[in-house]
Amino acid sequence: MESQPSREGQAAALARLALKNLRFKRRVAPAQQTPIVCKPHEAKVASHGIFDRMVITSPNMEYIPPYPVESMVIETYTDGLWGTHEYSRTPQRLAPGMWHIACIPKAASPPELPEVLWMSLSSRVDWKEDVSIGFSGLGFIQEDTRELLDTAAGHAIRRFEEMTCDENVRKYGQMLVMILRQVLDRMRHLPASATVSIAVAAHVQRICLELAGLKTFVEIVAPRKSSSLDYSMEVLPVVGTFVAEGSEAMNTTRVGLPTWFLQPLTADLPVWAVVETCALPSCISRQRMDPPILQHAHCLVGVGNLTGNWQESMLLTVSKHIAGTHLASLSLAEVPVVPDIEPEAKRPRLEQSHRATHLHMSAADPVVSQPGAKRSNRPRKRGKGSGAAPIVTNPQVANIAKAPAARTREPPHPSKCYVPSPFFHLPCAWENALRSVGTLPRAASSALYFYPPPFLLDTVSSVAVLPSDCPHPEHARTDEKVHQYLHNLVRIRRFLRARLFDPSLSHEPLAILEWRAALWGDYAIRSIPPAKSGSPSDFRRAQRRQGDRNGVRRLFSRVAQLRSYSAEDSVQWGEETFDLARVATDCSLRRRLLWESHEINFRAEVMALDTLLVHKPAWLEIHRWEREALVSGIWGPPTSAVTVIPPEDDRAPAFGWAGSEAHVEVSELALRTLRTFVRVLARWPDCPEPVVHAGRTDLDLVDFSGIQAQAVEFYVRTFVKHYSRLPVPPIAYIL
Repeated sequence: MESQPSREGQAAALARLALKNLRFKRRVAPAQQTPIVCKPHEAKVASHGIFDRMVITSPNMEYIPPYPVESMVIETYTDGLWGTHEYSRTPQRLAPGMWHIACIPKAASPPELPEVLWMSLSSRVDWKEDVSIGFSGLGFIQEDTRELLDTAAGHAIRRFEEMTCDENVRKYGQMLVMILRQVLDRMRHLPASATVSIAVAAHVQRICLELAGLKTFVEIVAPRKSSSLDYSMEVLPVVGTFVAEGSEAMNTTRVGLPTWFLQPLTADLPVWAVVETCALPSCISRQRMDPPILQHAHCLVGVGNLTGNWQESMLLTVSKHIAGTHLASLSLAEVPVVPDIEPEAKRPRLEQSHRATHLHMSAADPVVSQPGAKRSNRPRKRGKGSGAAPIVTNPQVANIAKAPAARTREPPHPSKCYVPSPFFHLPCAWENALRSVGTLPRAASSALYFYPPPFLLDTVSSVAVLPSDCPHPEHARTDEKVHQYLHNLVRIRRFLRARLFDPSLSHEPLAILEWRAALWGDYAIRSIPPAKSGSPSDFRRAQRRQGDRNGVRRLFSRVAQLRSYSAEDSVQWGEETFDLARVATDCSLRRRLLWESHEINFRAEVMALDTLLVHKPAWLEIHRWEREALVSGIWGPPTSAVTVIPPEDDRAPAFGWAGSEAHVEVSELALRTLRTFVRVLARWPDCPEPVVHAGRTDLDLVDFSGIQAQAVEFYVRTFVKHYSRLPVPPIAYIL
């Protein structure tokens, strides 16, 4: 005969059955009112949820949210959120040291916490393709939404910076601010697919809300934790948390956090109401992102949830994916010239599979200056761009004279020797440093540039007269192709800017010959082999040149989906339209294009050289971002490597470099620029001691000119040492 179960066992079984059927019998007197807040282990509301032998209770809330089941994969959905694991919207398990996650506000409180932080994002409504890029499928978050998120992020950063907190909390908050700035730059400046753009915007929302939770924790919850008073009746309007330990339930309830306690179902558990587990809010998407923004070999989408403190791991992983690994991997591959062996192609083709993770240019090989080294048989060109002879007649005359045919020596190339431009003044510190290099010997491989080299854009042709306000008309050089270069550059510049930080757009730097082909605009791929005339080496050289040009043509016709240039086209810059004749004669447009060429090349080259000299393979992504934020401070407020691309608007940025003359007044901007510049250089090998010392102290006006001259000279010398060409200097923006 089987033994009868005990009275306690029967009661527990009945209680479990009652909960499953949502008919749990109250264990308190029927006349007793439901308390506003129960004891931590009691159930103002209770639900089985997804559990069988456990029950989710809450002592201070009237509903049970969906429980975030521990999973090996955290998935991302079409609104950029993480479903039930979205810690900025729904409660999660309490993690040690992450109490601020439970303190994230639940509702808007303008202006510091605007509604946009809770907006449900949709690629159909909140994303717009930018057709001016020339590459389909890329665009930005809608401008009004982007501006609202930008304003909200500014509030979040200011509120954190005004906050007083412990050092460990401040370090974590500073990491959040750095990530937020990185993601904001990504959202503002880099076009992306709808999937990535929505994920970036949702990440802005997420980090702003986490910073708000950090502020709530520091200013309200932390003082309550350290106090012996009971704040359980002052429940905060925040996301709250799930707990699984009695001590955790006591602590979170006492300080007034919304609490949900996962505990065993027993017969003596007081329950006032049994409820259904709530579904996710309707504003949170349930449709998985397709294509996924994160892809792993053994899962459809998401990030492995391998630690108890998964929120920070997920935050860093997603940040790295959408705002870190998409930074340009710009590598300068060099091929040595071996004596008695014909040189190989100067650089890998654009289809080369090697990709670095960060803005990077590999060091160049030594220049070919050793006795006995075989010289290249490549013929030199005359009368084109930087290699053309200086003007020998009045440069104001439209029909500019050609160089004498009897000239036996070609002028130095602007990549190897300082050649003044007729269109702008260069600060003395930069001009002196570039002149001091002299003329560099020919290198074993082509010089590569991130953006069209400025010396291809500051020449003149017979269809354009130099304007009367040119500071150096005597330095004018001729190139009959320049007006077509400028016209086509306006057409393709949006794509050139977009490709800098997008590995899918073949963002490697290009050689001068490739930039000429890109600017000329003939993107029809040639499959006809060159004629077999001359020596076998001439034929191989012609084949190689055709292959190089076809690589550029493929980049613009297949990747960028751009058709070949036509002189009949009108091109757009903002609200203005330019035809070929206007481009050739509009000096203001020429100056804008020249400034952009100088500025993008200068910023990218500084970032690349710093990456080469300072970054280590063992660095975590966060350490790289910290360093890149410091380097970006040279040309603006410290943010990220993305600011290598200047803003699109036409506002003239202030120039951060002062002249070296004693009578020139040094602006606060120039002082700040130099302070940041020397801080960057101070970590480079062989940095002069005065520059290192200036980076450790507050630079004053007395030492400004001397330190600026030394710092610029050291930068130029270091760049030449590693890349065997002159760097591109910064110039002032002149409308």
